[in-house]
Amino acid sequence: MVVRRVCLFLVGLWLHVSCCYAQHKASSLSLLFGNAPWDFKIGWYEIDIESFDDHDVAQFPLSLGLKYTHALNEAVHFTFRASWLYVNLREYQIRNGFVNSAQSIQNKYQVAPGISFIFATANSGTFYGGFELPLYFHGKVETEFINKKTTGSLPFDYRTYSVIPSGFTVGVAPLVGFNYPLGKRLLCLAEFSALITYGRTGGKTITYSLTDPENTGTTQDKLMGLFFEPRVSIGIEYTFWWLLRSGLCSAKILCKMD
Repeated sequence: MVVRRVCLFLVGLWLHVSCCYAQHKASSLSLLFGNAPWDFKIGWYEIDIESFDDHDVAQFPLSLGLKYTHALNEAVHFTFRASWLYVNLREYQIRNGFVNSAQSIQNKYQVAPGISFIFATANSGTFYGGFELPLYFHGKVETEFINKKTTGSLPFDYRTYSVIPSGFTVGVAPLVGFNYPLGKRLLCLAEFSALITYGRTGGKTITYSLTDPENTGTTQDKLMGLFFEPRVSIGIEYTFWWLLRSGLCSAKILCKMD
C-alpha cells in the first residue's frame, strides 16, 4: 500500500512538473514584409544599364507573409511560413508624344515549414538561424506592350499582350534573423534568407493583340534548373503562451484512485 502511494505520488509529481514546463513553451505569430524578386525572362528587362536603351524602369515588388513559430524547447523552434509575393515591372519611354512601354505583373505563393535554432539571447534581443523547406508556386506572367502616339494628325494606340505560364519549384532556404522586444509579448524582427530551389517556371508563351486578332504567336520561355533568390524581411511578432493544466489534474486523479 505504501509503495503504491509512493509510486502514484511520483507519477503525479512528474506530470505536474511536465505541465509546469509546458506552460513555459511559447508560440508566436509574425507579420512580415519583404522584397519580391522577379524570375521571368523578358527582353525588355534584360539590359543591366537601362540608359543603354534610354528607357526608365519602375518597379513595385512586395511580399507579405505570416509565420507561425512554436518553441520545441528553449533552443529549438518549429516554424511555418505562408507568403504572397507581388511583382509589378514597367519599363517605358515617353518622347515627343510617343509612348513605348512594357508592363509585367506576376503573383507568387509560398509555404515553408522549417526549424530555427537560438544562437544567443539577451535583454537587447535574440539571434537565431536555421532553414526552411519552401514549396514555391510561380504564377503566370501577364505583360502588356504599348506603342502609341498621342499628338499630331495621325495618333495611334497599338497594344499587344503576352502570357508566360506558371511554374513550381521546391528547395531549401537557410536563414538568419534577429528580434528585439518592444514589450512583454510584442517584438520586431528582421530576417535574411537565401532560397535555393529546383523546378520549372514558364513554358509556351502566347502573344496576341486585341485589335489585330491575326497577330498571334507563341514562343518557348521555359526556365528549368536551379534558382537562387535572396529575401529580406522585416515585421512584427506577437508571442502567446500555451496554458496546460492536464498534468496537475492527472496528479490529483491518481492520488484519488487510492
